[in-house]
Amino acid sequence: MKVPGSQAIGMILYDSIVEILSMVCAIFIVGCLRRQASKDRGGSGIVMDDFSSLPYRFSCIVIPMIISLYFHKKNLTTTTTSTGGDSCVVQGLLSSLNDNDQKIKIVNFRSEQPVVTRHFPVVLVFHTVVSLSIWFMQYQNRQHSKNIALVEKLQQDLTEAKKAARGDKKKR
Repeated sequence: MKVPGSQAIGMILYDSIVEILSMVCAIFIVGCLRRQASKDRGGSGIVMDDFSSLPYRFSCIVIPMIISLYFHKKNLTTTTTSTGGDSCVVQGLLSSLNDNDQKIKIVNFRSEQPVVTRHFPVVLVFHTVVSLSIWFMQYQNRQHSKNIALVEKLQQDLTEAKKAARGDKKKR
C-alpha cells in the first residue's frame, strides 16, 4: 500500500522531530561559539563572560524538549498507519532489501510489532561539553581578572612605599 506524499512527509516529520530539534540546538550552540567579541571589549576572541547570549539561551530552551520527546518517542513508528498501511520505517526497510529471505523475515517479524529504538541525541553531550567549557573559561577569566587586580594593587602599594621611603630620607 502506498502512502500519499503529504501523509508520508507528516510521518517522516513525526519520526524525526527529535533529530530536527537536535539540529536546531546544534545550530544555536555553534552560533554561540561563533559570536565575536564586541569592539569595546578589545579583541576579536569569543566573549565567554556569562551564559546570557541569545544563541546559548535558545539552545537551553530546546534541550528540555529534546529530552522529553526522546523519552516520549523512544521507539520509531513501526506500527501500521491509521489507513492500515505500514509506516514509512517498515516500508523503507522492505524497499531497501534485495534478498527475498530477508523480506520474509521482516514481514513475519512485522506481525510481532517490531520495535526500532531511537539513538540517544548526541547534541545533549555536545551541549554539556560546551556548557562546561564555557563555565571553565568564565571561571578562569574571573581568576585572571582577580590576579591582575592584585598585581596592580601591589604595584601601586610599592610605588607609594617607594615615595614614602624617599620622603623619609629627605627629612633626615
